[in-house]
Parts: sequence; C-alpha cells; structure tokens
Amino acid sequence: MEVILTIKISAKLVQRTNYGLPADYLCHYSIMLSSQNSLTVFLSIDIIMSVATEINAVNYSIESWLGTSHSVQGFFFFRGQELSITVAYIVTEFEHHHNQLKEK
Repeated sequence: MEVILTIKISAKLVQRTNYGLPADYLCHYSIMLSSQNSLTVFLSIDIIMSVATEINAVNYSIESWLGTSHSVQGFFFFRGQELSITVAYIVTEFEHHHNQLKEK
C-alpha cells in the first residue's frame, strides 16, 4: 500500500481569523493541507502581525508597538550578550598573560 502526500496551498484555503480581547496582537492563519475520508489536516500558525516602520507616525497600533519594542529590545539584548562575552574573553586573556609574567 502506497501513501502519497501532496501539499497544495491555495489562496482559497487560507483563512484569516482575528481573536478577541486577550490576543488582539495575534493573527491566526489556518491552512487546510488535505481532506480525505473525513480526515482533515490543518496547518495552524499564530504570528505577531506588524512592525512599526514609519518615522513620523504618532498613533501606532498595539501590534506595531509590540513588534517594534520587542525587536529593539531583542537587538540590544543580543548586543549586550556579545559585549559581555567579549569582555570576559579579554579579562581571561589578560589574567593568563599576567600569571605567565608573574611566574618568570
């Protein structure tokens, strides 16, 4: 018995639904992958919808504020981790060479 799975995504099958109060910043996409003999397979994706990119915009939506703030915070967190690792490496090298000089 041979089973063949073909995945075809059509624009008609993609259904967009917005949730209520607790998840206003989420957008849910549901894609029907296959349907045979009362067995339906769905692919469900939850994503944060948008990022604020306009410089002069004043009234950002909550999705824009969340996306932008988390992107900026994530960037600076990553750069801070890189800085901490670099400083630790420099201090370790300095102590290693300092101990070698003391032994001589």
